[in-house]
Amino acid sequence: MARLILVRHARTAETGIKLSGRIKGIPLSPAGRKEAAALADALSAVQIAGIASSPMQRCLETVEAIRSTRGTSISARPSVEIEERITEVDYGKWTGKELKVLAKDPLWSTVQRQPSAMQFPDGESLRAAATRATEAIREWDARFKDDDVWL
Repeated sequence: MARLILVRHARTAETGIKLSGRIKGIPLSPAGRKEAAALADALSAVQIAGIASSPMQRCLETVEAIRSTRGTSISARPSVEIEERITEVDYGKWTGKELKVLAKDPLWSTVQRQPSAMQFPDGESLRAAATRATEAIREWDARFKDDDVWL
């Protein structure tokens, strides 16, 4: 079985403040660019066979920071393929709202205490999000050789 390194995108200006979800066009913050560079350095000795990424800008910028440390030749850099099934949760009506406001919503306790039971208003359930991501990861993992490492 190949080895998978799960990478969360680096910090954005909204991290910890708003529930960004699938809002397009959210770049990494200056602190996030430093985090992504530090991650790239930490992974610099790891041979990466391929990368599956969410289509979100913040994810692609994080991945590009990792790829940019892999030399100048195209063949030295692992390929990146967009995988829609590992995108953010569809938070529905909660998308773009401040976390401090959402924390007052009665549903917030469900998110904190039993996330698998959470269905976001006009969005998806966390269970559905986990299922689609797990299916994608299993399919991707089957593409790699036993000694490969992929992100």
